[in-house]
Amino acid sequence: MKIPATILAASVLAVLITSSLVSGRPAAAKDEDLIRLQGDVVKLQQTVQTLQSSFDEKNAAVVTRMDKIADQVNIMSDAMKKISDLLGSIQKDTEAAAASSAKTAGETRDALLPTLNDIKKGMGDLNETASGLRLQMKSLSEQVVALKTSNEPAAPGCKQIKQNADSSRFSKYYDDAISGYRDFLSNPKCMGDPQAGEAQFNIADIYYDQQKWDQAITDYDIFLKNYPGHHKTASALLRKGFAHAELKQTTEARDALTRVTKEFKGTNEADAATQKLKTLAQPATGNRGSRGN
Repeated sequence: MKIPATILAASVLAVLITSSLVSGRPAAAKDEDLIRLQGDVVKLQQTVQTLQSSFDEKNAAVVTRMDKIADQVNIMSDAMKKISDLLGSIQKDTEAAAASSAKTAGETRDALLPTLNDIKKGMGDLNETASGLRLQMKSLSEQVVALKTSNEPAAPGCKQIKQNADSSRFSKYYDDAISGYRDFLSNPKCMGDPQAGEAQFNIADIYYDQQKWDQAITDYDIFLKNYPGHHKTASALLRKGFAHAELKQTTEARDALTRVTKEFKGTNEADAATQKLKTLAQPATGNRGSRGN
């Protein structure tokens, strides 16, 4: 479905504004980002309008030219029909004259011969003109196809795929968001993208927010394995520990939360992990083993 430029721009702006607000940057920096983002949106809208106007003008010119050629073909067809009728009439007259008198027929033939030659020449010229018009129409058809192709949107790049997924998540279309993030991660061109880690983290976070604890744990593990040292590692470990706690998997929960307290001392995540550890009961005998990190 084609999304109007204004709605698309507004969605992108909303996502970027939200990302800016969540980042905790100073107010002055946020204001500068908002002004710059607003300017980018205006430029984007102007570019879309310019492209649309250019395509409309080119398309209108092609249609006008094709209409003129069609008129010329119709005129030529009428002329050829008249010539055909004239030839038929001449043939009948010639046959009638031959039947009445061979001498008269010969004279008539000799008199008509120059006219017939002129008619043949005229038909040859008309055929050449028709061939030229057909070539022009073919060329115009190819131009129309080229115009349509050149104005079709190119396949979205990695940045656009990620932004579309972010927009779906912001709008609470979680299934679309997860699908978008997975498309981003599976695209060979995006595998080395700096945003890949955040995309995987967002998948896990969506499952966590939906209280789908097992799936959230699985995707947090993928994040922790594939993107070590990421700036959201502490958050991933913390939420993984909370998810294990929700599933009454005390051993796994304590392992994840303890890592947070040891590896990320002095952070908000470490404080939250410390508080959660105080509420967890000691692991019971025979509890399920650790799922790993």
